[in-house]
Amino acid sequence: NTGTLNCGTGTIQRTWVATDAKGQTSSCYQTINVVNSNPFSGNTDPNDADDIQFPADLMGVNAISCIDYQNDPTLVDPINT
Repeated sequence: NTGTLNCGTGTIQRTWVATDAKGQTSSCYQTINVVNSNPFSGNTDPNDADDIQFPADLMGVNAISCIDYQNDPTLVDPINT
């Protein structure tokens, strides 16, 4: 396989080779175009449901430590942030 993928889009190129019992080979090429049909626009408007909505940063005493998360993974659920 070769090709170029960038953020889930791009092209994959495959070469298929078949060899029979007498050592004769035949090959063909397959090109797969990967298309993102619902691209992220980069808009962070909280009223735009099509885009990623980032939670507020938690700093200082409100920060969640790795131990806190390990003990209670629900701490990072959107309803809790």
